[in-house]
Amino acid sequence: MSNILKWDNLTPAIDKAFAIWTGRYEQQWAKRVWGKIIERGLADNSTELERHRAIVRFVTLAAIYHDFCELAWDESAWHEYAYWTEDLEISPFHLGQLIGQNPEWQDPDDNEILAEHAFRFLAERERNQIYKILIDCFGDVNRLYDSLLRTTDPYVDEYADTEGNQHTEANTPYNEIPAYGWLLDGCQPF
Repeated sequence: MSNILKWDNLTPAIDKAFAIWTGRYEQQWAKRVWGKIIERGLADNSTELERHRAIVRFVTLAAIYHDFCELAWDESAWHEYAYWTEDLEISPFHLGQLIGQNPEWQDPDDNEILAEHAFRFLAERERNQIYKILIDCFGDVNRLYDSLLRTTDPYVDEYADTEGNQHTEANTPYNEIPAYGWLLDGCQPF
């Protein structure tokens, strides 16, 4: 086992978690961010527990991306953590170890949805760290926003709001765009 969870090791999950658009530009975007996660030493694969921690960071990145798509283009942001990771040999035991005895954790009544709840709980705890990596990767919120817009088409120059109104950087202040405001607020779950 390699000591780093590389992008290629996540292929089955990538094809599920980053598959909103037909051009798959979002996968190129996510791969760039994953490189920064590796650079920061946050994709450790040396033990099963660390591999699971790295997978949580991967699904956190996917959840942030899905949230952005809902705000920017009204695409569903339903996070399907269990589906995204079903081919990655996830162990409920290791997810439980990551949760530990955190008093905020509430065990679901249904064991069928245990992994989904565990990933949601753990991903929410990782959001701030992944947000900092996103800013580091792209330089600032403006560039992060622009990079996310280009995941539908790398040549896009305008933003269409949910009513279909076209906006360009020249005629709409960023702070009037909901997805941009959400980025400014640190990509918090909603």
